[in-house]
Parts: sequence; C-alpha cells; structure tokens
Amino acid sequence: MSETLEEFADRLRKLESGEMQKRLVRLATAGALVGETKVKENISLRLRTRSGRLKRSGKGEVRTLQSKGLDLVLSAGSQRGGKPLIYAGAQEFGATIRPKKGRYLAIPLSGGPAVTPAGEPRYTSARRAPNLVPWRSKSGRLFLVQFTRTGLTPWYVLHPGPIKIKPKHFVRDAAKSTEAWLLPRLAKLLAAALAQP
Repeated sequence: MSETLEEFADRLRKLESGEMQKRLVRLATAGALVGETKVKENISLRLRTRSGRLKRSGKGEVRTLQSKGLDLVLSAGSQRGGKPLIYAGAQEFGATIRPKKGRYLAIPLSGGPAVTPAGEPRYTSARRAPNLVPWRSKSGRLFLVQFTRTGLTPWYVLHPGPIKIKPKHFVRDAAKSTEAWLLPRLAKLLAAALAQP
C-alpha cells in the first residue's frame, strides 16, 4: 500500500516533534565519545607526554544550537577549572618557538631537578630557579647548572632557537575519523525514518 503525500508530511511532522531529535542527540553523543577517544588515542601515539594534561584535556561534546541543530565539537587544550594549555595549539598546528627575553630557550631536562616527578616544570621560568649558572660541556652544548659540594647538576639545556614544532593534527584527524564513523550511521537513521511504514 502506498503512502499519500499528506500521510508522508504528517509522519515527518511527528519525527520533527521529538523522536527524531532524540535519536539524533543519542547518535551525536555516541559520536562525541568516539571522537574524544580518538583525540586521546592520537595524542598518546603522536606525542611524548610528560604529565598527561594534554591527553586528559581532549574532549568531545554535543552542543545544541539555537536553530534547533546540533554541533559535535572535538577539542584539546582547555581544562575544567584550570588554565588553558597554551602548547596545545602549537602541537596541533605546528609552531616556531623563539627566545623572548634572552638569547636562549631554556629547556628543562627530563627527569632533572627542574621538573617534578610528574614531569611538570617546577618554575615558570629558568630565571626563577635558584643559583643557576651557565656551563658549557666538552661537546659544546650550553646548560644551566647548579654547583653543589658533590659536583654540578644540570637543570636546563640552553638552545639558541628557533625550534620548529611539526604539526601533529591529533584533533583534525580525530574529527575525520569521527566523521567517517558518524556519516553511515546518520544515513541509516535518516533512511529508516523516511522509509515507508
């Protein structure tokens, strides 16, 4: 039995009145979870993280737009109750880092006294670290070190810059993967909704 145009229009109005919206929200929410997982997975695979803050900041969420639409948003670098991670954009899109105030970039040595056991910097700047002096190794590399009774302890390596950070595209690629996951499911949902009863 075929459906009349009026019956089809009536069925579309019923779908619009709430059931279809609920199905779309459920599908978008599932897509946000898939995307968040993919963002975190990409960060783990593409970056050597010290603290895990960037990975924890990866999220997917569904926002309802005023025009009754839905927006699926994937992001990394913003933290609830904390400062945004300023290096997230540099890692996602790439950047060139140059010294701001001095002639060198002071890079904390991994596992050294300039970082906590969790990998977080102890000081906001190498200038704030106590009793550090420049020291050149036999190989010619320049360090900021602290002299103690037992010898010297290197805290930072000094680099003249610039340092180029290659783009990692962990959010962009997660969005592409999420789109590939979501589109067939969305097409199936719409096809089922528009199919004859």
